Amino acid sequence: MSLTVSRCYCDSQVKANSDIKANPLFENRNPRALERMGIARKVQGWKFQAPRKDFYHKLVYDKIKMTAYVVHSSGKIVIEASTKEPAVLKYLYKHNDVSASWNLGQLLARRMLESGITEVFYDAENKVTEYEAEGSKPSEKIEAFFSALKDNAIKLSEPEPVKFETVPGINYEGYTRLGERKRYQEDYQKL
Repeated sequence: MSLTVSRCYCDSQVKANSDIKANPLFENRNPRALERMGIARKVQGWKFQAPRKDFYHKLVYDKIKMTAYVVHSSGKIVIEASTKEPAVLKYLYKHNDVSASWNLGQLLARRMLESGITEVFYDAENKVTEYEAEGSKPSEKIEAFFSALKDNAIKLSEPEPVKFETVPGINYEGYTRLGERKRYQEDYQKL
């Protein structure tokens, strides 16, 4: 049995999609699109405010209760996973050992990928200072949880926000046009 493969050969002079034009009045109604590009505003808060608020999605992991969840900047829990869920618990020997922590990371990573979240904020600075104060390294549970997340291509840092050159608002120090004569223009807003 032979397989037939059909191929499309394009003329090199004809550009693909040259006849398609974008709609200039397009309105993107997906609220997460701007967050993924790093254009959406982050709530800054104060410098020494605790807990931090400058994130789109924050990862919270509790190794005592063996739960992990992702919180949106609005304060709502987006994704949640626990080793005490009946579907997970029946496959585990214990619900609070190292393998359970690794499986919790796998489960949360799968749910995050299914919902389209690939980058989350994790406040590692506070955790590292806790371990340095104790003089020890992170526990095996924490290392297993985060290795499961990294194996599934979840980044523990968010995209850097895009900084625009111009800041919207009134420039009180710049040139004013109050003394000028009014001029008629065909198009006041150039696209």
